[in-house]
Amino acid sequence: ARDLDRLAQSYRPHVILLFGVAPRTRHLRIETRARNLVSFFPDAVRPAPSRRRIADGPPAIPVARGLPKRLLQAARSHGLRAGLSRDAGRYVCNFALWRALEHSIRTNAQPLVAFVHIPPIAHPGRRPRPRSRPPSLERLAAAGQTVLCAMLAAFRRQARRQSD
Repeated sequence: ARDLDRLAQSYRPHVILLFGVAPRTRHLRIETRARNLVSFFPDAVRPAPSRRRIADGPPAIPVARGLPKRLLQAARSHGLRAGLSRDAGRYVCNFALWRALEHSIRTNAQPLVAFVHIPPIAHPGRRPRPRSRPPSLERLAAAGQTVLCAMLAAFRRQARRQSD
């Protein structure tokens, strides 16, 4: 949270695109909201959190309306399986998305924010189960670039609407 605020103040981004690995999925997941929840499990450096909420406020913050569907189309344009998700988890991914959306709401610049969960990449030499072959790093990177371009296009449309 501290680093995100510092970086956003320094660079003033128009878009914030976050990625995380979802080890138990075989497709891309475009997150549609962040939930105001914290995991009961301790992380590597601290005991379990004492609070169940990230911050005072609503139970969830949605990603900008219409953006997830545009990003979904962009990801699918590379032939990858992709879907929308309403659950970014209760650990680092959800926390990062919550803080980025919170920053967006708090600032006047209001950058577009999105989070994409990716599956683990295919490992050379390891044989995947039939029909569950994970995508290659190259295909994931290409899809990520297309998703970023879709976010930039959405930002331009939003800026044009606001200036009219």
